[in-house]
Amino acid sequence: MPLFKSVDVNVDIDRFDINIKIYGNFWSELASAFEVFFVGAVADSIDSAITTALSVTLPNTFNALVRKGDGYLKIPTIANWVLDLMPETKYQVTSTYFGFDAKGLFFDSREGEIEPEQTIPVMPTKLTDHPEKF
Repeated sequence: MPLFKSVDVNVDIDRFDINIKIYGNFWSELASAFEVFFVGAVADSIDSAITTALSVTLPNTFNALVRKGDGYLKIPTIANWVLDLMPETKYQVTSTYFGFDAKGLFFDSREGEIEPEQTIPVMPTKLTDHPEKF
């Protein structure tokens, strides 16, 4: 079964992109004097939350789903349908591309996996003349 983990998560919220406005009475005017400190705390909180989501929460969620499905992906919109996705090569990740070669078999969980009798054609992983295709 695949294991998902995050690599090189780098989040840096620009503090100058955050604009906090405090309105109201005398106390809000006094608090607005400390706005610069609030912006720093808010930016740090956003950085921390996004970093945690990408480096911990997201991989843990994906790994829990894989464990729960015993390596299968249940299709929630179609009763009894399951996808067995079997990567056949390492994942290829660059700054502009994410891809992998895999064999995917949709099947009815009541019937079990049945290999097709037809020969499956080799499909290209990356089309340099059509980079938008998945």
